[in-house]
Parts: sequence; C-alpha cells; structure tokens
Amino acid sequence: MYEEKVIWEAVIFATVLLVALGVVIISFLFLYQRKKYRHRQEVEKIQETYTQEMLHSKSEIQEQTLQQIATEIHDNFNPTLSVINLNLASVLPVVGEPAKEVITDTKTLIRQLMMEMKSLSSTLNTDQISKTGLTRTLEVYLERLRKTGFYGVYFTKEGDPYKLPGTKEIILFRMCQETLNNVVKHADAKNIYIKIIYGIKAYIIEIKDDGVGFDPAFITEAPQKVDSTGLRNLKNRALAIDADLSIDSRPGEGTIIVISLRI
Repeated sequence: MYEEKVIWEAVIFATVLLVALGVVIISFLFLYQRKKYRHRQEVEKIQETYTQEMLHSKSEIQEQTLQQIATEIHDNFNPTLSVINLNLASVLPVVGEPAKEVITDTKTLIRQLMMEMKSLSSTLNTDQISKTGLTRTLEVYLERLRKTGFYGVYFTKEGDPYKLPGTKEIILFRMCQETLNNVVKHADAKNIYIKIIYGIKAYIIEIKDDGVGFDPAFITEAPQKVDSTGLRNLKNRALAIDADLSIDSRPGEGTIIVISLRI
C-alpha cells in the first residue's frame, strides 16, 4: 500500500514536472516568436525609413537639377531671344516688303517662344512652385496643354482649399507632370480630366483620360517589354511622401490614376 502511494506520488510529481516543463517550453517559444516578430517589424521599419530617405534624397537631387535648368532658361535663353528680337527689329526698316513679313512673323514666334520658356521655367522652378502653390501651378501647366489644341482639358476642385507642406506639394506636382506626360506619350487620348479633392482626412488628386489604356498586370509581370519608367517614378514619389497610389486601366478603356495623401 505504501509502495503504491509512493509510485502514485512519483507519477503525479513527474506529470506536474512534465506539464510545468511543457509550459516553460511553450512560453519560451511564444516569447521567442514574439521577439522574432518584433525584430522583423523593426527591420522592416528601418528598411522602409531608409527607402523613404533615399527617395527623398533622390527627389532633392532631381529638384536641384530642375532648379538649375530653370535658372539657365531664365538667365540665358530668354535674354538671348530678346537680343535676337532686337536684331530683327533693327533690320526690319531696311529690308524689302517680302522679307518684312517673314521678319515680323519670326518676331511674333520669338515672343511666343519667350512666353513658353517663361512658363516652362516656372514649372521647373521649385521655389516658384512653393510660392505659387500646387493648384495654381497645375492650372498654368494644364493651360499650356490645353493651348496645344490636341486635348480637351477639364480641371475641377472639391472642398475648401488648403495648402500642404512645400515638399509634398512639389512632389505631388511632379507626379501630376509625370502622369500627364505619360498621357501625351502613350495614351492617344482626346480628353483629360483632373480633379483635386480637399478632404478632411485625405488630399486626393484624380487624373483620368479616355485613351487606349493598358494592362497594369502586364507591366508588372514583364517590365522589360515596355517603357514603365513613368510608372516606377510615380510609385517611388508616392512612397517618398507616404501617399497611396491607385492605377486603374484596361485596354481600350482609358486610365484613372488616383493619388491619396493622408492628412
């Protein structure tokens, strides 16, 4: 009887010990997995921060380059065109009637070119974008596009307007430029629709065209077969300012690109 009691106590003790050991092992594994998960999250966060910083640096370099180009256009091209215009004006009184008409038309073209160069310089100039604001800069850019006569351009706004931090407005404008450039190069569109929504929780830009469209999956799966530089630039810039980018397109049905920046 005593021996049986000892055996049962030993069994119970061993069972309790095994259960306790199991609990310890399970707790250890749980803590290890939790620590591993946290470590993975920290690594991903560091990688994301590093990627955003790299994209910010790249954007800053690009903006500095565009700033230099804008300065060169303003400081060199326009003065040179002005001198050409003055030279043409000086010879205008001493040439024959047929040449006068050609020179007068040339002077008109030069004035138009100077206005276009000034407008182009403004859209390249980072300081000008910050000063003028995204909406007004975009309106000027769209007006240039409208004047080509190739597109119907429709720009609408919803909500009470507000400004974003300068860097974000610059990057958003570059994204609009990239999108519109893609429309001009690839879409074969007749109409372009741009909408800015000043939301309480998000600042949204929607750009839509009625062009030939494309299959986004094909570009993702076989980027080497198409020129997907423009879409990569859009995605990189969206990542740089932590914006959501949506691309909805189908062959023959045009394209809708939505940029959403959380406020």
